[in-house]
Amino acid sequence: MASRFVAATLVFLAWCVGLHFLISSSVSLLVPGSDPFASFPFASVHLAEEALEGSYQPLLDTPFQIYVGLMCLVTFLLGCYWVSSRLRGNSFWLRLLPALAPLAFMALAMRSALVSGFAGSFRTAAIASLLLFGASSVIGALLYTRVAMPSNNALERTRNG
Repeated sequence: MASRFVAATLVFLAWCVGLHFLISSSVSLLVPGSDPFASFPFASVHLAEEALEGSYQPLLDTPFQIYVGLMCLVTFLLGCYWVSSRLRGNSFWLRLLPALAPLAFMALAMRSALVSGFAGSFRTAAIASLLLFGASSVIGALLYTRVAMPSNNALERTRNG
């Protein structure tokens, strides 16, 4: 049981890291004329300076919105759904626990925006995206619980009358 849990956590973390680099590098191809760092602005000193001047806001930038949307849907929602399928005999909260490793990785990648000295728009974008990633993880685990485990739902209905 513990080895299955550790393996699912490591695979989910590798999935998140790989897709982070793939999505952040390919979003600029989807939006012609955008800054190559705009999908993940926390890695760009130039965009950080523009945010301090007030001329750049990541939450209003299309490449960043596409990046966050794809990370939510593909990485966290599908990843947590897969982890839940691997740990199907455990409680909902235990199936959600492996999502903490990718969330910690993303917080580490955004650490520059979370410290003081950076523009408030950067900090707001980092916190909002982390909250959306966490919510996507919960939705992925809930989807598995409600869709792929109908026997539990039927069992609860018979118990409750």
